[in-house]
Amino acid sequence: MLKCSAVWRNGVTYRQVSLSRLGVSWTGTVCRIVLLAFIGPCPDGMERLHGPGGSLDDRLVNLSYGTHARNMQDRTRDGTQPRGEQNGYAKLTWADVAEIRRRTAAGEHQRSLARAFHVTQVNISMIVTGKTWAYPAQPAHWPRPSHQPG
Repeated sequence: MLKCSAVWRNGVTYRQVSLSRLGVSWTGTVCRIVLLAFIGPCPDGMERLHGPGGSLDDRLVNLSYGTHARNMQDRTRDGTQPRGEQNGYAKLTWADVAEIRRRTAAGEHQRSLARAFHVTQVNISMIVTGKTWAYPAQPAHWPRPSHQPG
């Protein structure tokens, strides 16, 4: 028997199948089955990657094995990496980030901003220098990141 379904993992939807015969069952993603059948087992230290076609495109031309770093780059390319407000752990909004950058450019100290926004001075520094909250590209009216000590 073959059953198809969708599974949500790490913020991404994948196709999944369950196979069973004579009381023995196995469940796996379609991409895993395709890669296993046509490329072979996943090498140690590698992950299954989907190409630009996305996580629901399980054609062999859209699948490969690669490093975790490459997988994260692909998630950024595809817009499936939760960033900014989309990240469930975010304490700030894009409006907060714009306000922090504006106030820092106007000379306000990072420590006082950290207290005002209930984050650490390190968080403020990383926002101001563009190490975090740099995606998508900052609107032109935002102050450019600067490397000011806190």
